[in-house]
Amino acid sequence: MRYRPNLSAADLAETSPFPCVAANLFRFVHIILAIFFLGWPVTNSTWLYGQQLPAQYDFPSFDELMNTPKAESSAPNNSGNPSRIPQSGAETNDLSNSNGSTNSRSGQFQPPIGESFGLPFGDNNSLNLYPANSGQGITDILPPLGSETIGSPNNSVRLLPYDPVNGQLRSEMPAEDMAGNAGGRVSVVPEFDWKSQVTSVADLRFPTSESFQHGDAFLTPDEESAYMDLISAVATQRRYLLQQTLNEFESSTKQVSQWEEAFYQFANARRLAWNNGHLRHRQIPSELSSDLPDPFRQPTQRAQTLTQNADAPFVMLDDIARFPEDYVGRPVILYGRFTAGSVVRLADELRPEATFDAQYQARAARPQVQLLRGILSSIDTGHPIAEVDTQGLLTPQRGNISISDWPSSEPTIPVVVKGWVVKKWGGRPLIYCQSLRQISPNPQIAMIRNNTVDKRRLRNEEKWLYYETMKQLELNSPKLQQSIAADVLRQRIDNLMLQVQQKADININLLAEKLKSQKISESTFRTEKTSIQRQLGQRIGRYRKYRKSPEEFQTYVDMFQHPAIWHGHLVTLQGHVRHIVSYPGDETLFDGRMLRELWLFTDDSQHNPAVIVTPNLPDDFPVDADVINRVKVTGCFFKRYVYGSQDTQRIAPLVLAGHVEWEPTIDQVQTLVANGRLAAGSPRALRAASMNGSKIGNTAMILLCVFVVLVLMILWGRAQREERDRVRLRKRVNEVPEFENPNLPDYPVATSDFSSDYSRDYRLS
Repeated sequence: MRYRPNLSAADLAETSPFPCVAANLFRFVHIILAIFFLGWPVTNSTWLYGQQLPAQYDFPSFDELMNTPKAESSAPNNSGNPSRIPQSGAETNDLSNSNGSTNSRSGQFQPPIGESFGLPFGDNNSLNLYPANSGQGITDILPPLGSETIGSPNNSVRLLPYDPVNGQLRSEMPAEDMAGNAGGRVSVVPEFDWKSQVTSVADLRFPTSESFQHGDAFLTPDEESAYMDLISAVATQRRYLLQQTLNEFESSTKQVSQWEEAFYQFANARRLAWNNGHLRHRQIPSELSSDLPDPFRQPTQRAQTLTQNADAPFVMLDDIARFPEDYVGRPVILYGRFTAGSVVRLADELRPEATFDAQYQARAARPQVQLLRGILSSIDTGHPIAEVDTQGLLTPQRGNISISDWPSSEPTIPVVVKGWVVKKWGGRPLIYCQSLRQISPNPQIAMIRNNTVDKRRLRNEEKWLYYETMKQLELNSPKLQQSIAADVLRQRIDNLMLQVQQKADININLLAEKLKSQKISESTFRTEKTSIQRQLGQRIGRYRKYRKSPEEFQTYVDMFQHPAIWHGHLVTLQGHVRHIVSYPGDETLFDGRMLRELWLFTDDSQHNPAVIVTPNLPDDFPVDADVINRVKVTGCFFKRYVYGSQDTQRIAPLVLAGHVEWEPTIDQVQTLVANGRLAAGSPRALRAASMNGSKIGNTAMILLCVFVVLVLMILWGRAQREERDRVRLRKRVNEVPEFENPNLPDYPVATSDFSSDYSRDYRLS
């Protein structure tokens, strides 16, 4: 490490009567000091200027806290594998440039030193813009060597000198004390100051951030004004990023990416520091009033020093509850269920004793801010985790919804909260969010279309949306996603039928105009019209068949030929998988979880795969198998993805899925077990073996079917024969016999009592 004095050689030369001698002497001393510090064996961070510090001051620099070694990204595979998500700034251009160019992220948003975020209430309270991350890591936001000032003269923020030995901020004290010459004392190095470190462009360190009293579930007038300062700072920072985009003539996706990724940065810095063991011995400023469990010490431990074993995980909500002052104005991201409460109004209060002050007059002139306050509960347990104030809701179907149009039919909505910590509100943090984002089974279609570039590899600017879309699909029900994908497919088929009908009507109208202008004859008109109507009937019949059997529709072909229609929508594909690649996701945006990339071939895709990326695979899924049949995926069509093949670059649809379905047959499972691709003791293999042992053989099944058919035929034949006999018998019974030329003798009819004619007697009587 190099030592840099506060006074330069040129300054010393100007104040010395002997410029040359003074300059040479200063250079000589400088060289001696540099040799001393460069040659000194600094093997322990407890050494400061050649003297050993007490062990309790062994707190590392921000560089050491955050600078953890990153895993190298996998190189592009020449065997045709699509390249992984870029870990560096390199990306591949579209197909017009086969060589591929590099797009460095060094041009990311760099606010100029001294740039001020002016609030509407005076110059003395302007917001100082701190240097932001340049994109190469969090280490490049360290303060410069020496003591420098950031901000305007009226309201500047003074950065403390930076220690070149152990890399931490020093308190300002006399040089002899820092060197340890005053009575042999060892200088005290202060604890690492989290409040002065900026991790992203969304960190808001405004002058009134110290006004919040943590733990109280209400806002004082000063806190209310500070809250409005925070809201104004958010809007000002967004406008600044937009202005940077306009001035530099760049795509807005770069600034959007910086803004969206900023909500992960500070919590990630705290997590890295916790995993490195540097947050486990911090001092709690006061007794805890939170009702949350304390992950840092045992319940019986009364000491204020944080102690925890090395295996304890980092929990951001618990960290906010213990150290809320470190999180004020910091961007965070939370997932949960939002239950709307009441509308709150924020306004500046004009103090009577300060009416003469222009600062308070300007604050009183600011308009009121209306926010919808609600409770954010955990998705898994349902326990309240935060109080959230928001100004709207972003939905996939209706777009942005203001608090006046809040959907009353849905009291609890799954949302993503990207906001800033205001204060500790009782036992939970109070979060301000400009607009909540609904976690719906349907992806954020407009957001995906506006922030992705087709026919390109995955760019750094798309990573945040890539991971957030995948997590959104993972949190929702696969059945609901399949239902939505089926509705999208039916709507697409209906639109195609409508387009065919409209095209046929246009062609018939053109023929009628030609007939009217006598360009064609009547017979030609009738012939061509009949041909158009016949073709229309064939197409309509085919689409009606697709409506009854959607699985026969060539979804892959239509998605490849008309990507703008399917872009951002849910789609269902089924086929066989030939290639699987596993790699870890981004540490900051996806916690380093393992991702699976599947090459899915459908019946209509021929030799072109669809790239499926998912964090979840079914149980016993054979990732090492050459071919995996009967795979079904429902996911979001993110973009058309460029991957390298053996001969050239190719394009494949990139589909993000939360889940994958696999329903193999018994024979397929047994084949995988026989080839060693599936463990014989796996649940799926055992279930297939039990089903196979209980079933009848194929030959026996065929013989049984033939026997059953013969029996049915015999019974049917007998029934038909009996029915014919019954019909014939009924005919014979109902027949009246007819006799031809009967030769019967003429016998006289005998006279009896019954032959008397009683009618005459009856009439006479």
